[in-house]
Amino acid sequence: MTRLLFLSNVHGDSLFLSHVLEEGRKTGVDGLLVSGDLGGDRAWPVHPEADDRDRAFLEQRGVMPFSVDAATFDGFARRFNDFLDMKATAEDMDSLDRLFKEGATKLEGSDFGKRSLSTVLETIETFCADNDLPCLIVPGSGDIDCASDLMEATGERTPLFKLIHGDCADLGDLAVVGLGRVVATDSSEVVETLFTKSPASFFAGHERSRPKVHKSVGHNEIAEGEAGRLLGLGYKKAKGRPVLLLSHTPPFASGADLVVSKEGQVHPTGSSAVRTYAMRDETLLVNTGHIRACTGLTRIGETLVVNTGQLAGLERPLYNVRNVVDEIATSYVPVAIWEPMGGMAAIAEVEGRDVRASPIIVTEHVEDA
Repeated sequence: MTRLLFLSNVHGDSLFLSHVLEEGRKTGVDGLLVSGDLGGDRAWPVHPEADDRDRAFLEQRGVMPFSVDAATFDGFARRFNDFLDMKATAEDMDSLDRLFKEGATKLEGSDFGKRSLSTVLETIETFCADNDLPCLIVPGSGDIDCASDLMEATGERTPLFKLIHGDCADLGDLAVVGLGRVVATDSSEVVETLFTKSPASFFAGHERSRPKVHKSVGHNEIAEGEAGRLLGLGYKKAKGRPVLLLSHTPPFASGADLVVSKEGQVHPTGSSAVRTYAMRDETLLVNTGHIRACTGLTRIGETLVVNTGQLAGLERPLYNVRNVVDEIATSYVPVAIWEPMGGMAAIAEVEGRDVRASPIIVTEHVEDA
């Protein structure tokens, strides 16, 4: 039997990452599969009197602190707490959005994304070297432009660490095929977060609709045709062996790719190319991420699809959309978890063609950075 640790959407949270890696060590995993979005890509307002310890704690969680005046911070704290309690008004949400956009602008002008990504890669590299474990990895949609270069440089230092975007790697008797970045679909009208409406009433009875395809490919995106070409290269190298497909983008209409439009419609937004390869006889499992509020297990035919969810905390409450949309998810996460510091990863076990997975849920509040 092969036991693997799945990670996705780390977003620079080296504290939760360390917790999960230690859990993997205790469980006795045989390797790591990481499906992208590793670097910090968030900014968080802090009080002007915040000390270095507070700022260092945020940076350890993958969040760049930026100072605002005391009145702005007090208003932010109230509105964000109302958001967590699902009491925020539309005006509150607009105010939060403006403040986070200000933070995003400051983030773009800094080197924080590169520094946090480097920290995450070093943490994984050290874990793999210390425990003699392979790590197979692809970049995500939120990773900075130089992410692939940093991953390749890590692999040069530590041969156990390998970037497999558009490639294939051996893992015992298994082949692992990788596809990074995000396959372009029209997500401009899509939101992943629940705002002022209650989960049950928000999702109940909403119909599903197929999203439109992008007319052009944006930053950190690849077209469906290019995704199919890259997957074809990887599967050719697999030479018919059993495949674990490591894809940042979920397969289309797999149940791991559900999002909610501003009009309140639940619809799939995954990749058709990934779905095509997921349905091939040799594919045993798809390990994916990207859609952070659609955590859980589903199947396409006989292929298990695992959306490991978001490892990073502090960004949004951990809420499993699929607990409301279908019953399959309850076998993975029995209840909806409304926990601001929550994060997730997964352990998968492969024995022959039998594949199963279970979550690792990190919800503890860590006081010491």
